[in-house]
Amino acid sequence: MPTWAHELDFSMVAIVMPVYQGEAFLAHQIESILGQSYPQISLYIRDDGSTDSSRKIVSCFAEKDARIKVMDSNGQHLGVTGSIKAILRHVKESVVFFADQDDIWSRHKISTMLEHMPDNGLGSIPVVVFSDLEVVDENLESITGSFWEVSGIDPHKLKFIDIIRRNCVTGCACMINKAMLEKMTAMPDKAVHDWWTACVAAKLGIIIPLSRSLVQYRQHGGNKIGMQAGGLKKLSRLLNDESFRTKFSEQMLNSINHLLAVRVYFSQKMNISEYIGIHWELLRRYFFYVVTKR
Repeated sequence: MPTWAHELDFSMVAIVMPVYQGEAFLAHQIESILGQSYPQISLYIRDDGSTDSSRKIVSCFAEKDARIKVMDSNGQHLGVTGSIKAILRHVKESVVFFADQDDIWSRHKISTMLEHMPDNGLGSIPVVVFSDLEVVDENLESITGSFWEVSGIDPHKLKFIDIIRRNCVTGCACMINKAMLEKMTAMPDKAVHDWWTACVAAKLGIIIPLSRSLVQYRQHGGNKIGMQAGGLKKLSRLLNDESFRTKFSEQMLNSINHLLAVRVYFSQKMNISEYIGIHWELLRRYFFYVVTKR
């Protein structure tokens, strides 16, 4: 561990993982987190009402490793954002990571990202550090070494107006500090959690890209839309697929709701170009939503 990490008291970090119907890949992901070269972790897991064996898998791991903290869902299904907010209310650590239930983490993910937390990482300024991802199929065969490249993400376009147009932060590849955690507990229910952190950091804090792939980002039946939707010609072909069209429509609606929440939260902080930009982006996404709903 770098000496400055001791000075900033990064002795324990939190990992937040909402779970829902994740039995297929959940055990492998938990193993990759528990096997990190940086062992001082608390892994907070909340099952969101799964009907498969997800809860049993989590319980088995928790019985063997005290670093796993299982959150009681009280029978509530909250969705991803709601589940994350519910977990965050219990987090006490100064540094927080987010994990999807179906990925695999590089063994040195935590230690590598901690090295890029700025010296004021425990101050009052919200900080987000985010990395690239390796895209793999359901069997962990590599599709591409860079999610940024295949998705057309420019990790250096980090102004607030850039983030409004295109979120460059993937939740399972980011790390936040305590000041950002406080902003996330106030996150609107309609917001998208990783996009929200990017917006807050771009407007009020610090956002730092790390050009290394530290997560194997698994693509399978339920999550391929993020990889597929690139380029108008390609999108036009994909929209002929009814299943994809339905998922894309839902994605557009979620992004509209997110931007509306951002507009309200930052209404007193946006300049005129940002104000115009967010309304233009709302119109653009509403157009795609209407087209895909027809």
